[in-house]
Amino acid sequence: NLRYYWDWSSWVAVEDGGTIASYEVVVDDPPDAALVIGDTAISGSVIMVCISGGTAGALYIVRCRITLTDGSIEDNSRSIYIEPH
Repeated sequence: NLRYYWDWSSWVAVEDGGTIASYEVVVDDPPDAALVIGDTAISGSVIMVCISGGTAGALYIVRCRITLTDGSIEDNSRSIYIEPH
């Protein structure tokens, strides 16, 4: 398992909503079951996710979506490349 973090503090600070009401982390591309989103947690405006698996040589796009208490929604995606061994 590898841990990845999304730090939303700079975005949340400038929004009037101010706090994260909910979040989700999903694999957008390719949409296969090889890359596994495990445990997630939130601490203030930082979201942590444990990711495991994946297909050697594949490039995955993982998206974190937050919704603030005022209803504002923001997405941020990361590319994760699985090194072939």
